[in-house]
This record gives sequence, C-alpha cells and structure tokens, in this order.
Amino acid sequence: MQGGMGKSHKFAGKFLIVGLVLVEMLAMVGCGGSSSSSGSGTLTATPAFSPGGGTYTASQPVTISDATQGAVLYCTTDGTTPTASSPQCSQPTTVFKSEFLQAIAVAPGMSPSAVASAGYTINLNTAPTPSISPAGGTYTGPQQITILDSLSGANIYYTTDGSSPITTGGTQASSAKLYTVPLTISQNTTLSAVAIVTGYTPSAINSATYTIQPQLPAPVISSLSPTSASAGGAAFTLTVNGTNFVSGSTVQWSGTALATTYGSATKLTAAVPASLIASAGTANVTVAQASGVSAATTFTINNVAPTVTALSPSSGAAGTSVTITGTNFTGATAVTFGATPATSFIVISPTSITAVSPAGTGTVDVKVVTPNGTSATAAADQFTYSVNAPTVTGISPAAGPSAGGTSVTITGTNFTGATAVNFGATPATSLNVISDTSITAVSPAGTGTVDVTVVTPGGTSATSTVDQFIFGAITLNGSVVSGMSPITGATVQMYAAGTTGYGKGSSALATIPATILTDSKGTFTLQYACPAAGAPGDQMYLVATGGDSGNGANSSIVLMEGLGTCGTLPSFVKVNEVTTVASAYALSSFATVNTGGGIAVGAPALASDLSCNAASGWQSTGPETCNYTGLVNAFKAVSNLVDLGTGTALTNTPAYKLDLAGDPNILNNSTVPTTRINALADMLASCVESSGSTSCGSGLFTAAKPSGGTQPGDTLQAALDIAQNPGNDVPTLLGLVASMTTQPYSLTSPDPGSSPLAVTGPDVPTDLTLALTFTGAGLGVAPGVTFADGSNGGSLNGAMGIDAAGNIWVGAGIFSTNTFQTSALMIAGFNALGAPLSQTPATTLSSGTPTYGGYNPEPNAIQNRGPEITSLAIDQSGNLWVNDSYNNVIEINTSPSLSAQNPVFTGIAENLAIDGSGDAWFVQPSGHNVAEVRGDGSPGVTGGAITGYSPGYLVFDSGGGIWAAGGNPSGGADVLQLSTSDGSLTYDAFSSSSGRISTTLAVDGSSNIYGCDPTGLNLDVFNAGAVANSYPIKTQRACGSQLVLDGQGHLFSVLNNPSSLPGLGNFTANIDEFTTGGTLISPQTNGYTGTSSTETPTLITDPNFTSSPVPGISAAIDGSGNLWVLNADSFGSNVRGNSLVEYIGIGAPVITPASTALANGLLGVRP
Repeated sequence: MQGGMGKSHKFAGKFLIVGLVLVEMLAMVGCGGSSSSSGSGTLTATPAFSPGGGTYTASQPVTISDATQGAVLYCTTDGTTPTASSPQCSQPTTVFKSEFLQAIAVAPGMSPSAVASAGYTINLNTAPTPSISPAGGTYTGPQQITILDSLSGANIYYTTDGSSPITTGGTQASSAKLYTVPLTISQNTTLSAVAIVTGYTPSAINSATYTIQPQLPAPVISSLSPTSASAGGAAFTLTVNGTNFVSGSTVQWSGTALATTYGSATKLTAAVPASLIASAGTANVTVAQASGVSAATTFTINNVAPTVTALSPSSGAAGTSVTITGTNFTGATAVTFGATPATSFIVISPTSITAVSPAGTGTVDVKVVTPNGTSATAAADQFTYSVNAPTVTGISPAAGPSAGGTSVTITGTNFTGATAVNFGATPATSLNVISDTSITAVSPAGTGTVDVTVVTPGGTSATSTVDQFIFGAITLNGSVVSGMSPITGATVQMYAAGTTGYGKGSSALATIPATILTDSKGTFTLQYACPAAGAPGDQMYLVATGGDSGNGANSSIVLMEGLGTCGTLPSFVKVNEVTTVASAYALSSFATVNTGGGIAVGAPALASDLSCNAASGWQSTGPETCNYTGLVNAFKAVSNLVDLGTGTALTNTPAYKLDLAGDPNILNNSTVPTTRINALADMLASCVESSGSTSCGSGLFTAAKPSGGTQPGDTLQAALDIAQNPGNDVPTLLGLVASMTTQPYSLTSPDPGSSPLAVTGPDVPTDLTLALTFTGAGLGVAPGVTFADGSNGGSLNGAMGIDAAGNIWVGAGIFSTNTFQTSALMIAGFNALGAPLSQTPATTLSSGTPTYGGYNPEPNAIQNRGPEITSLAIDQSGNLWVNDSYNNVIEINTSPSLSAQNPVFTGIAENLAIDGSGDAWFVQPSGHNVAEVRGDGSPGVTGGAITGYSPGYLVFDSGGGIWAAGGNPSGGADVLQLSTSDGSLTYDAFSSSSGRISTTLAVDGSSNIYGCDPTGLNLDVFNAGAVANSYPIKTQRACGSQLVLDGQGHLFSVLNNPSSLPGLGNFTANIDEFTTGGTLISPQTNGYTGTSSTETPTLITDPNFTSSPVPGISAAIDGSGNLWVLNADSFGSNVRGNSLVEYIGIGAPVITPASTALANGLLGVRP
C-alpha cells in the first residue's frame, strides 16, 4: 500500500475474522475507538472501498470514501485495528500484492466509525523467460551473445560467473547486471539471465555454458611415408606428418577422403586402398579440418621395378648356374653380377630367373633389369665367388686294418690343390694328388667306420655313404633263403639294438657296400666294424627285406637273425623263417613294430642311471633305466633255438650234448621245441613263398593280427605278433601250415625222436609258446633207473630263484625209495641260457651207482634225517639263503665260488624271504610263527606263536610289510599280514574259510598283494589290510600253486597241481596269464603248456609220489622276460620228466633278484 500507510502486515485468516467481530462488538456498545473527545454519540459513517476486496491478476488502485462530511480516514494493512493514531489512508491506495486492508473514519464531534475491511489477493503473471542466442556449446573463437525477452519493457539482468541473477525475494541480485547491449564471450563462461517486469513475477532463469576453444591455424603437411608406391601394389597405410592436426582431421587423396586415424597434432595415418594406386602417376595428398585445408603434397605411383629376394646357390665359381628368386621379372633385359652381365640368363617366370655367373671375384650384388627399372641391392642378392669345393664319389679299398697303412684311392672332383685328406678327424699318413679327380692317400691308425674327406682351398668335401672307410673291418658272408629256395634281390642291412628304451632306438650300421642285395643264389657279403663305443650299443642283428623266393618279387618278406655281441659274431649266417621265429621269440620283450616296416629292437641303458655300466654290473636303479644284461641274454637265447650258420632249429641247446629223448637216464639234457619252431617257420613261409598278395594279407597277416591290435604288414611283424600273443587264433595259424602244398620246414626234423607238429586233428597244440626244458647241474635221474642197492631215487626239487646276472638257482634234496627220505642237500645252478654252472656238475651213473652232482652246503649232515631244501631266497649281494628242513638256515656265498657260511640254528625253517635290508625271514612251522636272521647271520625278530595258523609263502610289499599265504584254524587257505616288529597277526583275510586252494603271493610297487581266495575262483587284490578288489577267474582254474608278476603288470598262474580239486576240475600242467585286473590273456581252455601230445613234455607233476607241488617258490620271470618253472622231480612213477622249464619271451622283464627290486622300490616294473 502506497502513501502514508507505512509498512504493511499480513495476518492469517483466523485472526482477521476475530478482529472483525471485535470491531463490530465495540461499535454496538459505543466503543468505536475514536480518540475524539466529543461527547456526541453519533458515529461517523463506515468507510467504503472501491473496488472491493477480491482476487485480481494485477495491482489495484483502491479508493476509500466516507459519507460523513469532513471525516478523516485512517488505514492499516498489517492486521492491526486502525485508530486515529494510524496512518491516514492514501487516495487512492494501490494494492500491489495480496493484503488485508482496514479503515476507519473520524469526523469532528462524532464517534469513530466502525472498522471497514477488505481482503485483496493479487496473482501476478510470470514474466517470459529471456532467450539467449547463440545457444551454449563449444565454439572456436569469441562469440557475441544476444539476450531478448518477449515482454515489452522487461528489464533483463544477467550474471557470467555461474551465480543466480535474482534473489530469493525476486529482486535483482547484487552480482547481476542489467542487459543493454549484446555481450562478447571470449572464454569459457556460464551465462544466466532473468526478466523482471513491474506487475509480473520474475521469469525463470535461462542459463547457457560456452566452451571457447582457441582458433587453430590451418593444417600443414611436412612429409609423407611412404612417398611413393608401385603401380598395381597392395593396399597400404599412409603416414602424414605435419602440424596443427586435430581430432576429426581427414586425409584426402586427390580430393577423395580416406579413412583417417588421428595420432597426434603432428601425425595422421590413413588407409590407401589398392584401387587408388592401380596405375602409375601422382596423387595430391591434403589434410582437411575445421580450421582449413592444407596445401597439397605429391605422392608418386611408380612403374613396378624388379626385386631380388634370394639366390641359390649364393656362392660358386664362374659358370655356376644360379637361380634368382624375386618379383616383377617379366620382360627382364639383363642380369648383372656386380657390373658384369651374366654369361646367359633365362626368365622362367615373373618370380624366377636362372643365370650363369660370369667371371668374377669377391662378393657382388646380382641385379635384374627390366623396362620398369633395376632391382635395388640388398643382402639377399649377394653372390660370393669361390673355388669349387671338392666332392668324393668313391674310395677303394673301403676297409683296412686298424693299424693303418692302407693305400686308398679316392675318386671325385675338384681335387686340384688339395691340402689334406682326413680319415674321420685323423689326417692321412700321406697323400698324392693324381689329378683333379683322383687322390691316393695312406690310412692312419683308427677304429670303426669313418668318413674320408678331401680339403682344398675351395672347402671340404661333404660326407656321404660313398666316402666311408672301415678300420678293422669284419667280413660277414651269408645267404637269405626260404627252406631250400634262395631269395634273390633281398636288401640286407645290419642293425645295432637301441639303448634309449624298450623297442626303441635301433640304428643301421655302416657296411661295405652301403647297399647290399642278395644274388641269384641268395648270398651276400658285407663288411662292418663294431661300434667304437662298445657296450651297451653292441648288440647286432640282420634284417633281409623284399626279394623273390621264386614266385615273384614280394615286398612283404622281412626276415631277421639276432646275432648278439659285436666282436663275437659268426663269419657265416643263414637268414630264413626259422631264424626269424627264434629272433622274434627271444627278443619279443625288447621289440616293437615299426610303422614303416619291420621291427625295432632295444633296451634302456640310460646314462642318467649311474649304475648302468659294466663296473656296476649294469644294475637298474629306476624303472626302465637299465636292462643291458637282459638284452644280451635275450640275444644269446636266439642261439639256444637255432643254429645261426645253418638256419636250422636245434633239438637241444648248445651247452648240452643230448635232448631229453636222447638221455634215457635223464641226467644232463636240454630240449628245444624243434617241431614247433619249424611249424612257426612254415607259417611265415606261407607268405614268403608267394607273390605276397592273398597268402600274406588275408592269410598270415590276418591270422597273426593281435586281438584289438593292428594287422602286421610283413613277415617279421607277423612273427613278433605271434611271439607276443602266443594264444591268439592258434587254429587259423596252424591251418596255414596244413594248407601248404609244400611245407619247407615241418616235413623233416633234425630230431629223430620226434614227429612233425600236428597241425590238424586232436593232437594239435592249443598255444604257440616256445618252452625249453633242462635237466642237469646235479638234478635229474629217470623213473626207470634202478640203483645197485635196488632203490630208485633222484633229486626232489624244492625251490628256485634268479639272481642279477640271470642265473637260476635250485634248491633240492637227494631222495631214495629205500628210505623214502632225502639223504643230502643239493644246490643246482644254471646260467641265463639254462647251461649248468661249473660249480654244480651233473649227476653221473656208473654201474648202477649214482654220483650226485650239484653242490651240497652241508656234506657232513646226519644222513637219513630228511635234509631237503624247500625254500631258497637270494639277497641283494647275490648270496643264497636256504633251509635244510630240520634245524638250520644257511647262507651260501656264490662268488667267487659256492661256499656255505656257518648255519644259524633256528628250529625247523621254511618259506624264506629277503626284506629290503637284506635280512632273511622264514616260517617256523613247529611254533606257528615267523622269525628273522639278519644279513650278518645274527638272530633278529622271533615272532610269537600265531595259534592255529600256518603261515607260509612269505612275501614283502613295497612298504616293507610281510604277508603270508597259509592256513587258518579251520584248516582252510588264508592270506595273512604279519608285524615285522613282533611277528604278530595284523590282518586275516579269510579267518573262517574252509576252502583249501592256496598259492604263492605276488606283489607290485604299489603294495598291492595278489592271490586267490580259498575257493580258487577269484583273484583277490589286497592292500592296507583289506581286500581292495576281487575278480572272478574266467578259467575257473584258480591261481595255481605259483603266482608270478612280470614287469608290465601281467600275472602268470602256474598250475602244476597234482590232482583234481573239489569244484575245479583236473588241471595238472598249464599256465594262465591275467592282467592285474583279472582279464584273461591266455587261451581259456588249456592256457599255455608249450607242448602237445606229440611233443616233449614241459610241466610235469607226479601225483603218485607227492601230495603237493614244489613246496617253495618254483616259478619266476627273468630280466629277459622268460618264465622259468621248476618241476618237482624227474623220477616219479612212469613220468619221463625234466627238472626246469623256460618259456621264451612270454612276459616282460623284471629286476632280479626280487630282494633288489624290493630294496629299490621297483617291484613289478621293467628294469
């Protein structure tokens, strides 16, 4: 309210009502509130407002009038009741905002009027928001800003510091300025503006933010990279260098924008497509951006010049034909070597030229010239002139004595100026250059096979097979035949067995001539030198490949002959199917099939095994690290089967004069399965004596294919497959022999006491194992021999073991039918080939009186007290530990000769085993306990009695725990684990079983113990005092009396039980092969026997004499993978027997003796 009203107040509605009511009440009682002193009671008229109270959209001029003449008007707007002391009302009174107006009239002589009041609500319109142009944003350079408002007369206030231009009360802020003219903004600014108009509410604030970038100059290009390209070239990336580049700059190629990448203010890259450089010419490169376009820089598109990327050869003399490789050679007009044109050149293609080098010296650049230019020089185009290096094309003679002194003629090229001739690394004693193509030189002293090289200023001759000279050459003559038919055109190669692993690393030996072919008679001659390094890489064998046996060339022919240690080889050999069979079987544990044909032979002899050397006896200290001894014995075994010089299967091994059939007294003999070897040779001949098609592929190879394996591709592979799977498809293989019109080997046999092997009918063998038999070293005596005293007798065999050298040791007792007791102890020793050791001679018979051989460790023992060795074990030093069946455990030294140590009194001792420390453990059956004798002969642990139990067949697991197969209190078979600290029982597998099938136990490197349950129908695996697994025995023949684990996880069950057993049938002489998971490998019907009704017997039982098989350990695998089995005796009722059987190559090698494998943690692995 303007005028004399002063300040105004606003009351809430409820106070306004109360005030009005009070005024009226006062008026009614004469309390008008007038300050007049007039005593008249006449009231002054009440004032009137025009316009009256209400709601308006603009300020209102209000006129206040009164009907009383001369009345003075008093007003308030603050909610107080007006009095004569209040301000007089202005005329008119302007109401700018919502307020409550009250007035009274006071006239002279009259009482004040009643209070008049009116409420005014003023709702002003909002002023329009001002506009800002241009809008906020990013600009290059200063901007002029215009602010406008659509309401005429509006005052626009602005700020540029981001603050509000208006106060909360709606008035101009102190920092705001009145807009009068356009603003210039030259830096980053936030502009805020508001319009204020009288009668209007201030407008909303409009804000705009300006980012002002400095204005850059136009871009400038300083350089391009590359500056040129070849017409027709590939797309490339162009680098543009310069200044003033910004993000968003675009490289233009003669006006065409390129895909551009901003690198920095000084660098851009752009993709130039191949289409823009398809033709020669120039292009203008510019950079365009907001600040302008750069001046153009020229890019050149050149005609295509040639390039040289390689020379072959890159050196040589004048006249060398050089192949030049590069690009853009089409239309070449010249090739230069340095500055000299090539003698001639031919353009082969756009990328290849051949040129003949002109005369020159040193190193020059070879350049190619085309109409488009000359190739640039580079390291790849350099040609070095040199004198031609010499070449050796032949030497004669190619062998000479190790002492040297042989005059050798060397033939070749470029010998002029020769300065030296070397035999290996050793210079010739003298040399004489005869011509550019011939030199004579005198050989120095040397060994082995070496390359002869010639040295000239042009270099040293490259080595090849034609330059090899053999010092101390050995001549080997031989022939390759099938039966009586020569095989012509066969390639003969000598090999050395490998040393890196089983069936690995065999290598061809250098020979003279390097390539050997058999002639029309099948004969050949070669010269060789033994490997200079000697053992372990000195085991040799021959292979004959291909050729024609009379039916056309046959690539399926591959025949072999294992020769053995180099330096001891025969001077003449005959290679045929018999030598192939013998070699495949003897070496089966050391051979694998080569995918390219033939086989590889080898055994580990790793330098990392520090005991794998002659000084340490070729001992293995890790799995598959050293088995040179086993390999040597395997090669020697070939000669146990076949005569290498004649190619004929033997009837007895070379160490014996007789076979079993020719030794009626059975004192000293061995038997080779001659007819079986011949039948196997005939199987191979069914392919060899053919053209190699049907007779090989669908005949021999199909029949020899291993179950689940790969079909062999040649006859040597077929022989190996049969040897490694001797129970596989036997009828089909025998049928090959039966179907042959002519059988080159089976029709005649060198053994007059035997007939050809039956290949049809009821007498055919059921397996194709090769089993040799041996009797000697003191063992033996035939069942029909009557001694001078009227008795019969011989050796009663009790136990066996194999030492580190592969020797087989047998413990026995001398038996007489007069007393039915053994009268003396006997140790018999055989080497790895079954030959008697000199320390254990054979038994002889003179005028009915036997002189027993062998070795008796107790010659002064009391006679007829039943001395008999029933247990034998070998410690880590090779000493034998045996019992004498009544009071002693005896340790016997085997080197340098057999000598018994003082016996240790123990009480009756049986079933010896050696622990990892070399201590002997045994069973004392009288006390039902186990006991220990230490390696020094002193007593060790003596266990307490295990009442009711009969422990036997002791074995140690890889953790040092002792296990026993024996009997339980119920009389049944049982498997027990015993404490090595006090001999107490710690685990009883079958405590209540009444089954009586008992066997030895086998153990592997994981402390798994393998054995049969008492029923004989399940193979059980024991570990950590529990049955870990149990597998049904498919054959239902139990585990036999002996269970043997080889080096590849196969179990061999030797079934030489004397009679039928309840529920199991009669099985008296066979072997079953299983995996440790119970999978049967051998034939289900009969297993392996190695014999048939028309052959010499192998496994022998004597049910009329003994109620049990060999009492001790009687089967073992040796280091060559052969399985050795000891028969109980050779003199039982009507049994024409032998003492020892060897199954050739039937298993995988193991470390012997078992005590060494145990001590080194290598049970059940190959050495």
